[in-house]
Amino acid sequence: MNILVIQSPFMPVTIGGSNFGGIESYVDIFCRNAVNFGHNVTLIATQDCKCLGDWEDKITIIRIEAPCKAQMAVDSGEPKIRFKYEQLCGLINKVGIENFDLVVNNSDKVKVNNTLYQLAKKLDSHNVVTYMHNPPIFMGSDKTCSKYVQFMDRITYVANSWYNFNKWNQMSQKMHGVDVVTSINQLRIEDVAKDIYKSNSDDYTYNPIYPLGGCIACVGRVTEQKNPVAVYDFCRLSNIATDFYGVLTQDKKVVDKFCEKLDSTRVNNIPFRFRENFPVVEKLKQIYDRGAMTISLSTWETYGITAAESFALGLPIVVNENTENNIMYFIKNYDESETIETDTYTVNTLGIILKKVKGGLPNQVKAFNEAVSVLRELYNRTLVRDYFNRKCKFNNQHILDFKFIVDRNKDCDAG
Repeated sequence: MNILVIQSPFMPVTIGGSNFGGIESYVDIFCRNAVNFGHNVTLIATQDCKCLGDWEDKITIIRIEAPCKAQMAVDSGEPKIRFKYEQLCGLINKVGIENFDLVVNNSDKVKVNNTLYQLAKKLDSHNVVTYMHNPPIFMGSDKTCSKYVQFMDRITYVANSWYNFNKWNQMSQKMHGVDVVTSINQLRIEDVAKDIYKSNSDDYTYNPIYPLGGCIACVGRVTEQKNPVAVYDFCRLSNIATDFYGVLTQDKKVVDKFCEKLDSTRVNNIPFRFRENFPVVEKLKQIYDRGAMTISLSTWETYGITAAESFALGLPIVVNENTENNIMYFIKNYDESETIETDTYTVNTLGIILKKVKGGLPNQVKAFNEAVSVLRELYNRTLVRDYFNRKCKFNNQHILDFKFIVDRNKDCDAG
């Protein structure tokens, strides 16, 4: 197929490189895999989007003149600088959608969706998919959400997880009477671990630096959503070796508080390391070598690409019980091996869900230590990696699902 991909202009996309944001990682992974599966890919992206290695000749990139929103904010020093989406919309109009079998839009902006809607309506086309990376809570008011999904008669909205599907489905039914459709395979990540571990052969022994539960990794931007201060406090009180892989943002209040914590780390020699702008492959190698469990205390996550990365390495995760955090549903919905549940935690081979407990952080750390002991009895690395391969790995079916859904909607409209 000829596929047009539209970037969400928050952070720059690096094809074949390192992306810290989930949406940016998805665009990178989608483009590379689509090419590998034999599709022709054109990407509309910001000025600072780039290809590494031999990807430059495999993907056509049409660049907007402006850099990404995050880079603009860094350059100007303004925390709330606005990206001018008129430039993106103008480029979409210039490129058009008529020469593409499939258009995958990753922007949640009403202006972008309206531009695509007008083109699709003019051409009597149903080839546009808007991939919904964010939940309604991220969009703000019901009015904004309503505007975002008002183009359903021409644009197919596809959620990136069942959590996100349920959230938007409730909203769209209430406002429009039209369901949002989730792709069967949901979000995938490339098998990033293929160059890290060797094989499943019996003669291969995995010997991490730390025992299971002896090291924690956190991956994400330093923002209020990712809850970095809570991660720091939890790991400090646990006295567990911790690596926080991320980037500082324009969320000044959170960044300042987090940096104060880092200063105290240097003074008190607490085993907490902040690794800024770490290349993704090196990050995964470190997590793998250390046998680190990835932790998420995010206030919300629509998918949880860091959890999928951990499963690719055969490693379990730690997450707090939060109905807005999709990561906990990986563990909650897993039924292929024994699950132990108490008043303070849920544990199976995929990891640990920490429940809300009385007594605050000290009791939560106590529950974590108890849960780790249980996890060591239940943990099966092969089962974790099998789960990744079956449920999380990007494959051509993910792309074909998009095409199937838009074709189905076209047939329904014709009928």
